[in-house]
Parts: sequence; C-alpha cells; structure tokens
Amino acid sequence: MYRDILIKQVKKAILEMEPDAEIILYGSRSRGNSTLLNLSEGVKLK
Repeated sequence: MYRDILIKQVKKAILEMEPDAEIILYGSRSRGNSTLLNLSEGVKLK
C-alpha cells in the first residue's frame, strides 16, 4: 500500500513541474522491482 501512495506522490510532483510529461511504471510491482520512467522535454530540474 505504501508503494501505491509513493507512486502517486511522485507522479503528482512530476506533473506539477511538467504537465505534458509521460510517466511509465514498468517492471513487477508484486516482486518489488518496479521502475518509474519519466519522459519530458525541456525541463530544467533544480
């Protein structure tokens, strides 16, 4: 359950900075080895 909350918070934070970003979760959440991939253009992170 904690992972689901964390994933939602990360997605929200990314979309606040770059609304057009594409965020992809891949891997196996059941095995605990999922990865978030953020695809965005022209965003400078501080």
